[in-house]
Amino acid sequence: MPSPRSLQLSQGVLPSGLRLLHYQTDSRVAYLALLVGVGSRDELPTEQGLAHLIEHMLFKGTATRNAFQVSSRLENVGGELNAYTSKEETAIQAAFVPTDLPRALEIVADIACRASFPAQELERERVVVLEVIASYRDSPAEVIFDDFEDLLFGPHPLGHSILGVPARVKRFTREDMLRFIAREYAPQRMVLCSCGPYGFTRFSSLAARHFAGLAGPSTLSHRAPFSTTSPQCRVTRLRTAQSHTVVGASAYSMGHPSSSALALLANLLGGYASTALLNRRLRERAGLAYTVECGYTGYSDTGVFTIYFGTDPANLPRAFDLLYRELREICNQPLSSSRLHIAKRQFLGQLYLGSENLESIMLGAGRRLLMGLEPISFQEAEAEVEAITADEMQQVAREVANPDGLYALIYR
Repeated sequence: MPSPRSLQLSQGVLPSGLRLLHYQTDSRVAYLALLVGVGSRDELPTEQGLAHLIEHMLFKGTATRNAFQVSSRLENVGGELNAYTSKEETAIQAAFVPTDLPRALEIVADIACRASFPAQELERERVVVLEVIASYRDSPAEVIFDDFEDLLFGPHPLGHSILGVPARVKRFTREDMLRFIAREYAPQRMVLCSCGPYGFTRFSSLAARHFAGLAGPSTLSHRAPFSTTSPQCRVTRLRTAQSHTVVGASAYSMGHPSSSALALLANLLGGYASTALLNRRLRERAGLAYTVECGYTGYSDTGVFTIYFGTDPANLPRAFDLLYRELREICNQPLSSSRLHIAKRQFLGQLYLGSENLESIMLGAGRRLLMGLEPISFQEAEAEVEAITADEMQQVAREVANPDGLYALIYR
C-alpha cells in the first residue's frame, strides 16, 4: 500500500546488511516489524510447512527467556506481539505505546537473534499447527485457494501450502529448524520496519544496539524461477452444499509495469463494491452466487490472478457461462472513458481509506524493499493509476484474464 503524503520516510542499512525503514508519524501507537524474505517458497520438497512451524516456535523461548516471558514482555505494557508466514516472507510484528520502543526492539531482536526452539515446546506447538491445518481443511472457501495454487504452480515451491502437510509436520525436529534458519535467514534478506512518533536517528541507534548479534549465511540460496504451463481444469469431489470454484492464471510480478493496471482490473471485476462487474452479473442479475471475488497477488517474479464464486451445483454451468461472457467482453472491447474513470475513482478511494492503517503501509513498504523495489508514495500511486488507459486495461485482460488461458478448480 502506498504511503500517504503526511508520512516522513527514512531508510538506512546496518553493517550486517539489515535494512531499516521508518515512517515518522504523529500517532499515539507505534508499530515495528522484522520482515524476513523467506517463506514456504524457500522450502525443499521435504521441508513443506517448516517455515510456518518456525514462525510459531520463534515465540517459545530464547537464550534468556521462556515462552511466557517472551509473550509477557510487551503484553505487560499493553502491547502486542504477533507473526505471520507467507509464500515469500516471514514477519515478526509488534504494536506498542511509542515510549516502549526500546522494549519492543529488544524483544523482537531477542526472538530474531536468540530463539532457542526448546524440544518440549516443539511437541506442544506441533499439535497446535496440526489443529490449524485441520481447521483450515474444514473451510472449503479458504483451502480452495491453496489447492488452486497447487494446480497452477504444480511441483514448483510456490505451489506448496504454507501450512504444510501433517505427515511432514509430525516429523520435523529442532535440528531441521536450525538447519533451515542457518541456510536461509541472512540479514541481507531482512528489513526492520518502524512507524511511530519518533525520529529515524533514535530508531536506527536502538536497532544497531539490539541487532548487533544478528548473523546469517555468507552465501544466499537462489529461488527456482517459475515457468508457465498449459491451463488445466480439476474437479475435486467434496461433501459440500455449494460448488466452490476458483478460476485464474499466473500473473505479473509486483514490480511489473502493468501490475497497477491488473490490480485495477481485479477490483473492477470483483472488488468489494456491489457494482463490481462479476458481482452484478452473477449475483445481482442472475441470482447464482452470494460471494464473487476477484484478486491479484504479486510475488517477486510472478503473481496469481483469481476469481472465486460459490453456487448450487445445478447452477455451475450457467455461472461459468456468465463468468466467461463477462471476461470475453473485457478482453474484446475497451472500457468506455466513463467506466474507466469510475473504476479509477473507486480504486483510489479505497487506497485513501486504507491509508489510515499505518501498520499496513509500513508492511507494504517493507515488502517492496524485500523484492528490490522502492516504497511508493501516494502521489506516485495516483500517477500510475491515472496513467492507465483503456487500451492497457484491454491488453492486461487479454494477457491474464482470457478465458482460453485460465485454470479452473472446482469443489463439488
